[in-house]
Amino acid sequence: MRAIEGLATSVLAAIDPGDEVILPTPTYSTHITQVRLASGIPVLVPLDEDNNFALDIDAIKKAITPKTKAIMFCTPSNPTGTVFPENTLRELGKIALEHNTDLKHLL
Repeated sequence: MRAIEGLATSVLAAIDPGDEVILPTPTYSTHITQVRLASGIPVLVPLDEDNNFALDIDAIKKAITPKTKAIMFCTPSNPTGTVFPENTLRELGKIALEHNTDLKHLL
């Protein structure tokens, strides 16, 4: 439970009302609740089920708006169990750097 509480605290500290948070889905339902608790807006981007529930980097890029403040995910993914490969995580990091004035956090 302490990890959930720590993540909730991080979300509450990082997300302001109206901020959008991208969540690859399916996702752990508590993550959606944490974003809503912070008065943020969950933006759900489906994982690529045909590719072992891989992150869809292009769909994540398309989901980014001026209100996007974070991409929130876990690896291994809950509930799919998918472990996102290092190169995919590096791509997410590049996206965050490219949008460094808008996208502040990878949670």
